[in-house]
Amino acid sequence: MNKRPQRCFGSDPELFFPHPADRAGQAQAKAYCRECSTRVECLILALRNEGTRAASGRAGIYGGMTEEERAAFTRRYGRIAAAIEAARQSALVDEDEGALVGAD
Repeated sequence: MNKRPQRCFGSDPELFFPHPADRAGQAQAKAYCRECSTRVECLILALRNEGTRAASGRAGIYGGMTEEERAAFTRRYGRIAAAIEAARQSALVDEDEGALVGAD
């Protein structure tokens, strides 16, 4: 996934690829994602690509989730299709909180 919709255009791509141990960097990227109008679409695209990309292609913050969070989200719902549907539903339920179900 090389293209990032909406709010990401024109921003520094490094923002979305903090080191896994860089919790502050992850929090900054997630905060940026929370303000994005296409956050759920970005997450759905990342979930769809999870099984088709090499490990290095899954790195980064997409839709406000790290690679590890997306993997846990998928495990929680049993399969990628169920995780995608959960992401769609959470956009309706958690709009006021600005976070997806399962995301920190």
